[in-house]
Amino acid sequence: GCGKKLPQTLSNPTEVEHPECSHGSHYYAVGIAQTSEDALLKSQSAISAQIQSSIESELQVETKSTDLTTRESVRRKVKTDSSYSEETNIFDQSFARTSFAFADLITTVQGPIEYQDQYYVLSCLHKRNASKRISETLRSDVDELKGFYALSQTALEKQNTSNFSSAYRQFMSLYDELVPTFYVLRSLGRRASAAESEVYPLKKELEEQAQKIRNQSLFALRMKIDSTSAEHQSGLLNIRTGIQGSLKEIGLNAISTTSLCERSDSFDMEVKMTPIYNKGPMGGWIFAPQLEVVITQCSLQERPQKIFAINNPEFNAYNSRDKALAYQELIQKSSQPIFTEDLLEHLQILLPL
Repeated sequence: GCGKKLPQTLSNPTEVEHPECSHGSHYYAVGIAQTSEDALLKSQSAISAQIQSSIESELQVETKSTDLTTRESVRRKVKTDSSYSEETNIFDQSFARTSFAFADLITTVQGPIEYQDQYYVLSCLHKRNASKRISETLRSDVDELKGFYALSQTALEKQNTSNFSSAYRQFMSLYDELVPTFYVLRSLGRRASAAESEVYPLKKELEEQAQKIRNQSLFALRMKIDSTSAEHQSGLLNIRTGIQGSLKEIGLNAISTTSLCERSDSFDMEVKMTPIYNKGPMGGWIFAPQLEVVITQCSLQERPQKIFAINNPEFNAYNSRDKALAYQELIQKSSQPIFTEDLLEHLQILLPL
């Protein structure tokens, strides 16, 4: 009819509060569209967007103040090539989670009401109820984190670094998965959730313990080659420099030694180079040496060993004319820390990286 007016809770929702949707305890939004379905969807996605922007502002404060652990900074360094950004990553994940998690928690409080060929819907999300529901879904993850933490502490007492590393890795990767949900809960409750407050101190403690283990670890490097050529011998020194630089990037200390387990507190690291030359596809030579690494844990009585090859597709050089030139080119490149990713992959089984 001509006298019909739109309720103020729909025409002016910011000023006029709906009794079932108090502003203090709800996220709320009015959706306006040509169909009632679209109006409903619009109001729901407006609420998701509000949560999203509150997460975003929280993140900006956070990233300014966060001190990155070695683990995160190395991973970031390793991933920056693919223009990877932790921040947008958390952001996308939390959005993906919020949109499906909230669709069933958002209630239609008023409408759809048709007014002048448009439909109006008021949707609301009760912050505390949503927070409770989402927290319930975290319970089993929190228990799992506490389990990994307990394993890590048992390993520490037994001075079993590789067991500690394994529990540390499992704890950290599950924690990373939960971060988006923690942010959503912060947005709903305006502070860290009980779940986050319960596991964050464990994370801090594990990071400090891991840092201490990394600081105390010592890699004693020994280089080997089955060749007496002076050129090969000096090339080995370049590779040693590159490996030392890579270990340093990961946050580990390295020295050079000559005989096995000279230092009883060290990881003895023997790197053996096998020079391999291949004919290039168009003639010329490719120098693609094999590097085999044998790590011996000197501090343990049975001196367990870990053996792996560095198979880095970039660790080769081509020269169209000459073997020796291909060799020199690669050897020059070798003194740079080009082994970081390979070592990170293999050493995280021994140490909490």
